[in-house]
Amino acid sequence: MSEFKLTRFDLESKGVTAKAGEKHVVTVQSAHTKRILVEDAHFHTDSSVFLPRDPANGGKGGHGVDEVREFSNDAYWDSIKKNNSGYVETAKQGDFTPPNQDDAAAGKTDKPAAESAGGLEVILTALKFLEAHSDHALVVAGHTDTAGSEGHNEELSGARAECVAAVLKGDRAGYVKAAKKHDMPESNGSMLAFAARAREFPCDPADPSKPTAAEIKSFQKAYNDDFEKSIGVDGTVGDETRGAYFDLLDAELSLAAGGDDALKNLRDKLKFVDEAKPSLACGERFPIDRPDEDGVASQTNRRVELLFFPPDLKPDLSAKDAPDRVYHKGTFNFETVDPDSLAAADADGDDGEDEDLALEDSPAPEDGAGEMQGDLQTEMAKLQETPDLVDQYAFLEPFDAANPEFGKQAVGDFPSRGGDSVLV
Repeated sequence: MSEFKLTRFDLESKGVTAKAGEKHVVTVQSAHTKRILVEDAHFHTDSSVFLPRDPANGGKGGHGVDEVREFSNDAYWDSIKKNNSGYVETAKQGDFTPPNQDDAAAGKTDKPAAESAGGLEVILTALKFLEAHSDHALVVAGHTDTAGSEGHNEELSGARAECVAAVLKGDRAGYVKAAKKHDMPESNGSMLAFAARAREFPCDPADPSKPTAAEIKSFQKAYNDDFEKSIGVDGTVGDETRGAYFDLLDAELSLAAGGDDALKNLRDKLKFVDEAKPSLACGERFPIDRPDEDGVASQTNRRVELLFFPPDLKPDLSAKDAPDRVYHKGTFNFETVDPDSLAAADADGDDGEDEDLALEDSPAPEDGAGEMQGDLQTEMAKLQETPDLVDQYAFLEPFDAANPEFGKQAVGDFPSRGGDSVLV
């Protein structure tokens, strides 16, 4: 009897050769694991420079850093606004507080830039995940969108992954080398803006897409004073200034980790699937957004993925087809998780196993409090029978159009103890 253990990728690409007339056992290996996305917010178009989040200036000029969008599907949202303007205006009622802003508003952070360093939070979460799961190993995989040539995108994706891997490892020279490969003026603008917020350097650029020589000089001088260095104050961005960017990122990461020793302890536990090849260039081959289209300029597809592999099954990164092995469906099933959820699970001592949920009863409201008189109902257009060729989203018929007696959708005056409006 022969026994074969192979991945589904190997089974599909190579098959199994065995002697006829004998019993054989074939084990097809697969693994469930996790990944964290270092999203497009941390890379400008055609840039390999890893950036912290810069919400204050990210929306100016549309360079792909924290740009505010009304809805992720532009065509969908535009159609709704055009044909259902009343619905949109009603939905906009009320104040919106962005996540994680309440602590800053309450004065619970003593460093105004801490909440803006989203990219560094992703890095720190990855390090903490590996500390809590010492049997796992990491691959840093870089990606691009499908605009541009395949060769250019392959090189760009590799440089992005190298830049992130360098920040993870604390490799200053590696960061400078990777950042230099694909640098853009707006990347410098984002770094100057971050320095202004994180360290109060007097270098906040008036136009982040085109920082001036004077603004760069201000950064260089402030860096020398703050870090006790002596880089050239010449208003140009070369390797010295890129190294200063790294020092700034590393200092903020150390602060978030709890100090230099705490950061060193985390990095000592950092383990890659292949120490000689911590990063992987995937080019444009594995897009998330519109995977069947070529030539698509997509923020979503510009990303780096931090892939965590369990001990029993890891990809061979030395193979020429390593990216295909990593992303082959059926071999590795990645659960994309929010860094905040991993951090919360780690703080709670969650080892990733499923747990029973305990539900607790809440006191029932008094009779009549907040209740609407009459049946709650709404209607949808029967698109299959009578499609609306002008408005393909006509099924979003406002609630108050079908039930005028109940007032406006989303906010209505219902009987309650105080006679106030309640949200539904």
